[in-house]
Amino acid sequence: NLLQPLAIKDLHTLKGQLSSLQSQLPKYYQAKTVTLRYHQLTEFNGKFLHQLSQQRQQLAVLSFDIDKMRNEYVRIKQQHNDVALIAEQHKAILSLVEHRDNLIAKQACPLCGSLEHPFVNHYEAPNSSEHQQRLVELEQALNALEKQGKALNAEQAKINAEYQVTQISHAETLKEQQQLEQQWSKLNHCFDKSYEIKEYLQIEAFIEKSEAESTYLVSVDKQAQQLMDQANNVKQQLTTLELQKAQDQSDYQI
Repeated sequence: NLLQPLAIKDLHTLKGQLSSLQSQLPKYYQAKTVTLRYHQLTEFNGKFLHQLSQQRQQLAVLSFDIDKMRNEYVRIKQQHNDVALIAEQHKAILSLVEHRDNLIAKQACPLCGSLEHPFVNHYEAPNSSEHQQRLVELEQALNALEKQGKALNAEQAKINAEYQVTQISHAETLKEQQQLEQQWSKLNHCFDKSYEIKEYLQIEAFIEKSEAESTYLVSVDKQAQQLMDQANNVKQQLTTLELQKAQDQSDYQI
């Protein structure tokens, strides 16, 4: 008996069970689509959270480096200003060299009026080339820091933009998951037991089992129908033989 392994008493019950299962399969497939999408979004969220963590770390490092470079720029800028001031002072001193060379002993200085000029022969002009070289070095350092600062600022702006995009993607994913959870509350009742939307593997296994059961029931129904058709054919043949036998007996009696 084909129906015994299924604990089905008759073909009518078999057809009812098959019809019920086949009507449920579209709902199962819809539920599978929802839970699969939810599963994918969960994986996306994990990646987004990892990206956000990395981007926050990169931004923290960049912020530290930019602050450090800004402080270094301020320090070197102050040195540059100090050296520039000294260089200007030396220029002013050098401008008085002509007056010094024109000083004459026992004659009044045109600037201070002194008649004595004790340091005329022993005066050494300040070495301005050393300060000018230092000034050039400091300007080069400032230019290098400015160039590096622009590069760091550009990198910071780039990662900030990427961070904002990742935040938006993460928020949109969470929003879609909430929408799927609302759909799931309406689909979950179609199963024999209650599943959580995140139980994708269990739901997939249940649907595969239901598909196999449906395929088997269709096969059994087909075989049962074939057996019924054969039985009807045999019954018709027996009826025909009985009628033929009755006709033969009637002809014999005549």
